[in-house]
Amino acid sequence: MTDKDLALIALRAARQAAASARHRPEPVARTERSQHDGRDPVTLDSAVDALLAQRAWNLPATGRQVRSMWRTAARDLANHVRAVAFDPASGRLELHADSGAYTLQTRLSAAILTQRLNALLGTDAVRCLHVLPPDHQSPARLPSADPPAPATPPSSGYLRALVALREGRARVGTPRRNGVPSTSGEPGDK
Repeated sequence: MTDKDLALIALRAARQAAASARHRPEPVARTERSQHDGRDPVTLDSAVDALLAQRAWNLPATGRQVRSMWRTAARDLANHVRAVAFDPASGRLELHADSGAYTLQTRLSAAILTQRLNALLGTDAVRCLHVLPPDHQSPARLPSADPPAPATPPSSGYLRALVALREGRARVGTPRRNGVPSTSGEPGDK
């Protein structure tokens, strides 16, 4: 055997090895571990999402949140269209317009307004807007977005104390008790 024969044998062996390597599937690199021990690197988004889920901070939007964001999302329209009710189960926000023109304008802008609201809320809580006609009146169904007024008037004692306080501030030389201005005006005050 000459050097030329040895070279041909080596060349044939290399060709056979290359041909058999083409038919073998390449090993798939494993990217996931079977066990997570909490020390694996995670992205910031994943860490924040896990924290929100762990602390239950990602609860669905409430009606009060949606109604309070309406003024920001609606901009100029909010002066003539108010949010009156929100159903979290269906994602339906009910709106009440001052006139038919604002009803129509709100209906035409519904998609943009829904996108703005969801962007402000950070969720897709609002799925549709329902604009009620201007003559629609249903106080039981339409809670106000404003906080309710006190149910009972202030007590007479509170009103007397308030009047006495105002009178005491109006006087130049208010009587003092232990360095504190006295507002009762009773004879026992010094």
